[in-house]
Amino acid sequence: TVYGISKLCGEQLLAHATAGQAMRGDSLRFFFVYGPRQFSGTGYPSVIVKNFERIRAGQPPVIFGDGSQRLDYVYVDDVVEALLRCMESPSSGRVFNVGSGIGTSIEALTATMLRVAGASLQALHGPPDWTAGSSRVASIDAIRAALGWQPRVTLEQGLRETWHAL
Repeated sequence: TVYGISKLCGEQLLAHATAGQAMRGDSLRFFFVYGPRQFSGTGYPSVIVKNFERIRAGQPPVIFGDGSQRLDYVYVDDVVEALLRCMESPSSGRVFNVGSGIGTSIEALTATMLRVAGASLQALHGPPDWTAGSSRVASIDAIRAALGWQPRVTLEQGLRETWHAL
């Protein structure tokens, strides 16, 4: 996507700027960050925000396609911890994926959301969207090895915190 290309260009610009040691910097690739008070306004709100809002309103969550697409959800507090560890590290010029390292299907995510919310609603299935059949899961081996970072908040814990903050 154009968005993905722009992010890659940013990484290359940073690599160029840090090559001469005039400045330090690392690139962090955030996967699907979620958590309390996540903005649901303009842009492309996450499936977590959209479906929790629907559940809160007593409406069934919507799954586009068969729900088998797998995404890597990482809780915001874990992302902050990754950022802090990276900023405190004396090294530079690295690229790290920041995610859970676990692929969760939209079907499983929705079931967990319903359980967390204590809702007895049944999900509705809409037509497949552009994510159909996709799997976007981070390899976090590099950040774990370099910084000793790994996420601590499980998906269910994070969804519970997110639900209670609505």
